[in-house]
Amino acid sequence: MFNITLTIGFSILLQVNYLWEHVKKKGRKDVTVDELIRAITPKGRASVPDAVKEELLDRIQNFIRSAAL
Repeated sequence: MFNITLTIGFSILLQVNYLWEHVKKKGRKDVTVDELIRAITPKGRASVPDAVKEELLDRIQNFIRSAAL
């Protein structure tokens, strides 16, 4: 769990830095939330390691199975 938290936390910091640079380049008044979401989504998805995705999927599936009983 610690590795996932650390990985996700670091990934979030990288994304925030990327967004900050995007806003600085474009200008604070000329950036919309939708534009930021479009800019960050592919980069964010690609930055999550497959092992983390698999573990989260397993946890979700186990939760659904246990809740269905």
